[in-house]
Amino acid sequence: MKRDFLKNLGLADDVIDKIMDENGKDINTSRAEMDAVTKERDTYKGTVGDYEKQLAELKKSAGDNEALTTKIAELHAANKKAAQDIIQLKLDSTVELGLANAKAKDPKAGRD
Repeated sequence: MKRDFLKNLGLADDVIDKIMDENGKDINTSRAEMDAVTKERDTYKGTVGDYEKQLAELKKSAGDNEALTTKIAELHAANKKAAQDIIQLKLDSTVELGLANAKAKDPKAGRD
């Protein structure tokens, strides 16, 4: 509010001073509230920025984890195949030994 506006309304100077003082108090209170809200907003912006950085780092880690998960799955499959090969080798050896103990003429022929 401007002083000229009040003067044009025909108010006395002492009344205008009181109105302007009261208006100044309201404005200062509003400014203080706005400053507090602005500060809080800036704090939240900083926090959101930190969270966005953390999220980006997690996404990078997730990408690395995906590669590690794939590698682990490949190694797991290779180990499973090796275990199956070992089981088959034990089975073949057991059959050959059994045929040899039974005095088979050709233990390998008995397997097929």
